[in-house]
Formats: sequence, structure tokens, C-alpha cells
Amino acid sequence: MIQQSTLDTIIGFEGFRTRAYKDTKGLWTIGVGHLIKPNEQHLITTELTKIGVDSLLRQDLAECQRCIDKMVRAPINQNQFDALCSLCFNIGTEHFTESSVLRHLNQLNYAQAANDFLLWNKPPELIERRKKEKALFERA
Repeated sequence: MIQQSTLDTIIGFEGFRTRAYKDTKGLWTIGVGHLIKPNEQHLITTELTKIGVDSLLRQDLAECQRCIDKMVRAPINQNQFDALCSLCFNIGTEHFTESSVLRHLNQLNYAQAANDFLLWNKPPELIERRKKEKALFERA
């Protein structure tokens, strides 16, 4: 379930911006890693409030939560949920559903699922994030 710990985890990795910027791929982004969609072009010139950023983040994370709720069959704790949510948010629900993280988790192989976070290491800037997600996943 999305709790404050989930929000804090994602904000810690993605950052918090009230104005639009181009991400490392050159895509317009705002808030906490929210990719601006074609029907949201007004966000490029808008300054969001903290409430606006939080609202966008919660909308984006709702998709991750639905995916995790649907696809994860193994029992998980809040730290594991937060780590999975961070990974899903970053790689997208489609990649998450096809990941070895999910496959090993559903086989109840928690140790291998944790190690598989480290496979999502491109671009290299993600290596430290993956190490932190893995550590969070392993925390009881």
C-alpha cells in the first residue's frame, strides 16, 4: 500500500521539482519524475505547488500499485513494497511484469529477487539506486 514511506522513497530517488525540466533522455518531466504527456503540454510552462506535485505523484504511483497488487503473489512487507514500487515507477509496469525480480519473488525466492534489482543498471547512473532498492527490499 502506498504510504508516506513509499512517497519518501520515490522522492529520494527522483527528486522534487515544481517546474518542468528535461530528463536524461531529453523528455519533459515535472514534479517527481512525471513524464509530461502530449495532453499535458501546459505543464511545461506551469509552476506546480507542493500539493500539485504530490497529486501527480500519487496518480503515477497508483498505476504501480495496481500492477504490484495484480502481479505479486508472494507475501511482502512495506519495505519490499516500497522497493518494488520504486523499481516499477522507474522501469514502467510493462518491464516490471516481465522482470526476473517479479518472477523470482513469485517463486518465493526473495534472495534472488533482491539480487535481480541489480540487473536494471542501465544507464550506469542507476547502479546506486538499484543497490539502495535492493537493501530496502531486504530490510525486514
